[in-house]
Amino acid sequence: MKQLSPTDAMFYTMESPHNPMSISLMWICDPSTSASGKFSFEDIFEFLSNRIQSNPAFHRKLYKAPMDMDYPYWIQDGDIDLGYHIRHRGLPQPGGWPELRNMAAELNVQPMDHERPPWEFYVIDGLNGIDGVPAGSFALYIRFHHAYVDGKTFFKLIDCLMTENPVSESLPVPEQQITVRPMRAKNKTLKSERRAV
Repeated sequence: MKQLSPTDAMFYTMESPHNPMSISLMWICDPSTSASGKFSFEDIFEFLSNRIQSNPAFHRKLYKAPMDMDYPYWIQDGDIDLGYHIRHRGLPQPGGWPELRNMAAELNVQPMDHERPPWEFYVIDGLNGIDGVPAGSFALYIRFHHAYVDGKTFFKLIDCLMTENPVSESLPVPEQQITVRPMRAKNKTLKSERRAV
């Protein structure tokens, strides 16, 4: 258990529907260097799940002091629902920069669930109308609550997700056992959503 600093507590209390307090990043990914040469949401889910499970930093959630009489604390969440945290979205067509920018803006203003670790990953496919982006590419949009990470910690967590090896390797499991709930059936939570923006 670790208490939020005064600055991080301020980021938490300043959040409102008109003032989202999240840090976000988007990658455009070309899957042509993968073994199959194509995109599979299930493969990406498995890859991210492996890395998230091995890093306890992804398992912190907020615990509020009784009656808010003190700054909140970070506690370890032993039951992570990755079906909630890693989501699949389809970009509205024609799938160009305007649609991708609009989707990123829409995602960034959504309030985060403070009952869960405050981070979300979105795998976005349907990037068909962006000049210079190879066919079959997808975007990975990541956001964390600003109280959860500062700039330095943000890039440390991002770095642990990346690898130069196109073949996913197993990572050591942490000493503290953490339950990670697997992805649900595709026809439920993780069904690709295609919405007009």
